[in-house]
Amino acid sequence: IYQALYVQGKGTLRHELEVEIALRSKRKGRKPRSKLPAKSGRPWIEGAEISKRPSEAADRAIPGHWEGDLVIGGDSKSCLITLIERRSRFLLMSRLCSHDAQSVSERLVEMVEGIPEELRRTLTWDQGSEMAHVADFKLATNFEVYFCDPHSPWQRPTNENVNGLIREFFPKGTNFTKVTDEEVAYAQWLLNNRPRKVLDWKFPSEAMQEVLAEGAMRDALSILERCVQDGENKIDEDKIKDLVGIPKITFVHSIVDAIVEYDIYKALASMDEILNQGKDLNNFLWEIIKYVKDVLIY
Repeated sequence: IYQALYVQGKGTLRHELEVEIALRSKRKGRKPRSKLPAKSGRPWIEGAEISKRPSEAADRAIPGHWEGDLVIGGDSKSCLITLIERRSRFLLMSRLCSHDAQSVSERLVEMVEGIPEELRRTLTWDQGSEMAHVADFKLATNFEVYFCDPHSPWQRPTNENVNGLIREFFPKGTNFTKVTDEEVAYAQWLLNNRPRKVLDWKFPSEAMQEVLAEGAMRDALSILERCVQDGENKIDEDKIKDLVGIPKITFVHSIVDAIVEYDIYKALASMDEILNQGKDLNNFLWEIIKYVKDVLIY
């Protein structure tokens, strides 16, 4: 309708449209979305388009795929960096006084430092210039980074949804230079401990714990299998120390803790009971290997 008025206007109406600002946006004419110019001059995006992202990233069955974005402050300089894990909806959030590419890259490296290697698969971002130093981030973290199409926030749906929840704590126009890191951390904690319908009313923190427990079980199985000597069903303590840097007994406790987290504690006796009965420690570890392989993995 507006385009028809501008094209077909005659006489006084056409003259008024030429001199008056008729739109709330203060422009004199509308430009269809299909005519919006594509963003260019961003070499870091070449070869990392979202169309080239592994198909498993679209399937939330596999953890380790993240979405990220900036929540810009009212001063147009300060911001929050938000990272959301797609499967668990777990949130990482950090405050910056400036969102230049170097600052964003360095802070992202700090934010993902505690994430296990198996949960560093992909990160999906928009085409903002704050990711100009993405090569540094990839080199430091082993993440693969992919970029959405222009004007396509729906390609980061989880992140867009959580950013909306963040605005409940920090409304649009908030100057993040006047917000403390403690306030940001508290908001992150509340969002990670809010029941989510999409998670069957679990907390994102609980969902992430399940993901970590699964990873711990697989790691324990892999290390134990490498430690078993051929045909003897014994554990080489030196190999364990080389692989995990901790004594054998501590390693056993970590395995039992992982099993407890996986909600199958009743399937195994406690470590103390086994040791009190004088049962051979190597046999106990071998039983764990067989149990995990037979019941949990396969």
